[in-house]
Amino acid sequence: MSARVLQGELTFASPKRWAGLLRGYEGQDVRVAVEPVGRGRTLAQNSRYWVVIVPAFSEWSGYEPDECHELLKALLLPPVAQELPDGQRIERVASTAALTVEQFTEYMNRAERYLIGHGVPMEER
Repeated sequence: MSARVLQGELTFASPKRWAGLLRGYEGQDVRVAVEPVGRGRTLAQNSRYWVVIVPAFSEWSGYEPDECHELLKALLLPPVAQELPDGQRIERVASTAALTVEQFTEYMNRAERYLIGHGVPMEER
């Protein structure tokens, strides 16, 4: 989740989500890290992913492209933990849209290594 620094103060992008997250740490000491938000994946990266990697996985596995995308995310990205308002913590599959350029590059590299490791040729289409 993100926030913006304005005149030395944090303005939270989703105050209710922050409040829900923080409720889970009530009474605990926590570590807070502040770092700039990275630039999201590029259109060129996203295009290559959907034109090269996903079709290669689809041809190999027999699954539809959208299914392949979900499978690759579940296989290669760490799950994202979220907390519901009642305090229940759940894990979900991460979104590639939230990845930075560097993170998406590493994700695509892992996907290619996975496919190559299973004998799938990786060629530009």
